[in-house]
Amino acid sequence: MKSQTNKRVLLHIGGYKTGSTAIQRYCHSHRNELEGVGIHYLTNARPKHSDSNSHSVLPGSLLKMVGEPTPKWYQDKANLEQVIANCRSEIEMTKAPAILFSSEEFAVLPLCSMAKQQVIKALLVELVNMNPK
Repeated sequence: MKSQTNKRVLLHIGGYKTGSTAIQRYCHSHRNELEGVGIHYLTNARPKHSDSNSHSVLPGSLLKMVGEPTPKWYQDKANLEQVIANCRSEIEMTKAPAILFSSEEFAVLPLCSMAKQQVIKALLVELVNMNPK
């Protein structure tokens, strides 16, 4: 998916217990190397209550916004608009042509009703279809 800023958005939608945490730790600890090859691993949209390297606050806040149950561990009181604003700001600041999000919770989003999936899709499109200032 490409945004209006011509950045490619990569979503790693890891299933539970498939090694996603290892991928997230690797990406976080190798952020500089990834940036060097044109991939920015976001520092935003991560849980504040843990040392997690996933971007689970984004799908968690999406689930919360559409009235779906959030995972038991999800304690962030993140406002979706603020999560999107923080991600957009970071995306606008990087020169990398690709942005990488990773979270197992992205795998839960398709389980929502079709109407809720349409709302979620519209919000994700809003996130990546930024208008340059």
